[in-house]
Amino acid sequence: MAVGRPAKIALGVLTLSVLMTVLIGGMVSSSHAGGVCGGLLSCQGVWIPEDFSQFIHMKHRYMVLFTILVFVAFRVFARKEHPRLKKSAVGLDIILTGQLILGVLTLYSFAHYPVFYKVLSVAHLGWGSLLWMACVGTLCNVYVGLSGNFHDRTK
Repeated sequence: MAVGRPAKIALGVLTLSVLMTVLIGGMVSSSHAGGVCGGLLSCQGVWIPEDFSQFIHMKHRYMVLFTILVFVAFRVFARKEHPRLKKSAVGLDIILTGQLILGVLTLYSFAHYPVFYKVLSVAHLGWGSLLWMACVGTLCNVYVGLSGNFHDRTK
């Protein structure tokens, strides 16, 4: 069973979005901008700050929001697709949820538990890399595994 075009497009955009989010997250970490904003929805009450560190931090958050929206679209399209794609979508959902939890914990630890900040920051970046690899793996599975009979043991 071939995977439909909307699911393929959503998965491709999701993979690129996760990569961009990880790269911007690396910029946040390397520029020591992890705790410059505080709060969860805005940066010191501003949506687009003028300070470079705050701007990079908010750019990461906006990419996270975009990634979540694309992921929701992918999950909607994947529901109607191959059972293995649905299973991969659930796996991506679990990894993405873990990444969001790590991100919030990292942000919270900066102000309240600074002794854990560096460990959580590294875990957050590593888990983001895992999420990207899972997206690439799913993309490869769609274009190599599911479209052919590589995984089909009934033939």
